[in-house]
Amino acid sequence: MRGPGRGRGREMVSMHDAYMERAIELALRGGKYVRPNPMVGAVLVKNGRIIGEGWHRKYGGAHAEVEAIRDAGADARDATLYVTLEPCNHHGKTPPCTGAIIEAGISEVVIGTPDPNPDVVGGGMARLERQGIRATVGILGDRCAKLLQVFTVNSLENRPFIQLKLAQTLDGCIALSDGSSKWITGAPARQRVHEMRAFTDAILVGAGTVRTDDPMLNVRDADGESPRRIVISNSLDIPSSSNILTDEDAGSTIIVYPESLSDDNPDRIERLKNSAASLMGIAAPPKTGEFLHTALESLFKIGIYHIMVEGGSATLSSFVQAGLFDRIDCFIAPKIFGGGLRSFKAAEALFGLGENWLSFEEPEMIGEDILLTLYPKQGN
Repeated sequence: MRGPGRGRGREMVSMHDAYMERAIELALRGGKYVRPNPMVGAVLVKNGRIIGEGWHRKYGGAHAEVEAIRDAGADARDATLYVTLEPCNHHGKTPPCTGAIIEAGISEVVIGTPDPNPDVVGGGMARLERQGIRATVGILGDRCAKLLQVFTVNSLENRPFIQLKLAQTLDGCIALSDGSSKWITGAPARQRVHEMRAFTDAILVGAGTVRTDDPMLNVRDADGESPRRIVISNSLDIPSSSNILTDEDAGSTIIVYPESLSDDNPDRIERLKNSAASLMGIAAPPKTGEFLHTALESLFKIGIYHIMVEGGSATLSSFVQAGLFDRIDCFIAPKIFGGGLRSFKAAEALFGLGENWLSFEEPEMIGEDILLTLYPKQGN
């Protein structure tokens, strides 16, 4: 027979998980609109019942804890707060959340994950505990930390979060030998890609993809706004009739190119300047890691915090080779081309034969396709 202490402990863990699960659901509602802040959700519980909910809705707006306290009103006194991220203890666009928690008379705070910033981590918990408020951390910690992926890269590395997305056959091809690649995966997988696009600030491709596929790079099969479109071009040879230069979202397109091309290609520069797209010259050698690093710094400065790189293989490989990626979403279709364009170029140089340096989540079936989500292992 299980003793009462152990049974009660397991019951408490299960209860904590359920309320934190709800806080995670709420946090995701903030999406990209909270950037450069993180997504955060909060739930207030009293006598086994949720009495208040909140999430950070937009940058500069109230934080999740404050929203939940407002939702609960006077009932917040002596309640337990579940929040996905350690409450802030510093002044920013809004006052510190720790002050609001103390003022509301909340008796306990259950935290998903500590603040990832080494300069402030633990400060919020310490202030709460000094005021006699019990603080627990680590409930669904891994899942809560994933809410902070974009924020963590932004704040610690001062660059956009880079997500690589590709769709390939079972034999590793992203296109036929002639370059055609339309719809390798099925409709459910394509819909997931549009959901991913709606969550990003920008989609990035190489100019070769624009010339070959003339993609729209927008959101069509999901709710949400279309992101900006970034094209990296080493020659500025982008057809004037391209969708990214002529459709209703043409003003959201950014052409990133080596600044050294300006003197050699005045006609192409002038033609692109006359389009609705923006041009961003980069003072670094083309086709190098330095070029990508500099380009990402410039894009970060204009408020692009999350980029999804959609190809082609040369562009995907350049980001991997430069060590500039934070996540890979690889859709695998049950097809075999028997030859064609591979997902990554120079595979031996990229991966070698050493220890695995990627880790992946549980594979997910989407229709008839498989989605593998991979992350670089710590230290790589």
